[in-house]
Amino acid sequence: MDFAPSGDARPRPARTVDGGWFPARATSGDIAVLELGPDGPPAEARPAALFAGDGAHPAEVSVYGHPRPGLGDGVWVEVTATGRGGPNPAWRQLDGRVHGVAIQRGFSGAGVWDRGLGGVIGLVVAAYGSSVERVAWMFPLAAMAREWTPLAALLTPGEPEAPELTARQCAELARLIAAIPRFGTLGGRQDLVSLLRPEIGSAVAERPESHAHLYHVVRTSSDYKGGLDELIGAVRTLVGDSRAVRSIAAELRRFAEEGRG
Repeated sequence: MDFAPSGDARPRPARTVDGGWFPARATSGDIAVLELGPDGPPAEARPAALFAGDGAHPAEVSVYGHPRPGLGDGVWVEVTATGRGGPNPAWRQLDGRVHGVAIQRGFSGAGVWDRGLGGVIGLVVAAYGSSVERVAWMFPLAAMAREWTPLAALLTPGEPEAPELTARQCAELARLIAAIPRFGTLGGRQDLVSLLRPEIGSAVAERPESHAHLYHVVRTSSDYKGGLDELIGAVRTLVGDSRAVRSIAAELRRFAEEGRG
């Protein structure tokens, strides 16, 4: 094994632990649980927090892989983890962006990093062979723990509740969304609300003024687990993965870090 992103790419020996080899099946790839030799990992490497990853609500995640040609040294890809899908009922679908590199050969087995939770929620297992439909799938760690049961004890119990946003933070997110031209119209905002789950959409107080309306959209979404990630996913669905959308997602991550700090 190597830990190239740590700056120390020296290969390190590892072995499969007893009972840690699960051969491939018709609807799933193989799984190997490895144990490092006496050298251990580089000093800069740290174990990641592990989460179940089998939730149903959209989550913004990152994956690091080594596609070839030209990108064999590694590249980050940002995708959205959505619901279950694929040939294995335990798999969870990963929807790619319009721009940038797609998950492809060279990402198999990569950890799926949930940016909101700050930990790994699964491993990439397959990608759809198309340059247009950027779809891939991951194997959630909860499903993997049913195969290799010692993993269950390593998973962080439950998902931490998102910190409650302040009125100022809700207003700032609303301002960023309102700056996108599509949401300056009532019809555009109604399209946005229609993409949220019914219990959120039905609770949003509609307002003729865009900022006031979007403030209620943000405030209401924040009252539901995963609601803000769902809101950002809806914005992205309507206007694409623009710089403005990435700025909104980055601001939400900053607010979450402030709340947990």
